[in-house]
Amino acid sequence: MDMKSFYQEHADLATIVTKLRGHLATANVGSSESSSAIAAELMQLSTKLTIHLGKEDLFLYPKLMKAAGPEKALAETFQREMGGLTEAYNAFKLRWGTAQRIAAEPEAFVREAKAVIQALEVRIKRENAELYKAAEKT
Repeated sequence: MDMKSFYQEHADLATIVTKLRGHLATANVGSSESSSAIAAELMQLSTKLTIHLGKEDLFLYPKLMKAAGPEKALAETFQREMGGLTEAYNAFKLRWGTAQRIAAEPEAFVREAKAVIQALEVRIKRENAELYKAAEKT
């Protein structure tokens, strides 16, 4: 399976995450300007992540589920794990989806954002190293 577009989407998501990390490192997360920029980045992340996950569900997982051997089990494990991460991200997005919410509680936002970002980064690295490598073999 050709995985170039999946890897590129991961690179695009990583770029957005890097921008978010940059915002989180500043002392003025709660400022109007900063919280607006962060909310815009979150919107972009959410959009790209939703499209990416949909593409995985439509193309990647069905392909791997038809494979014989360890690829199927790996896909099942990754898909099961993704449910929890998706729920956590959606809850985060609902809570912090606007500049006003971010500005109202910047310390809490930074704490939760760092946790979500770390979980996304770990997932992307694991998918690149394990899941996508398995898909390339099918």
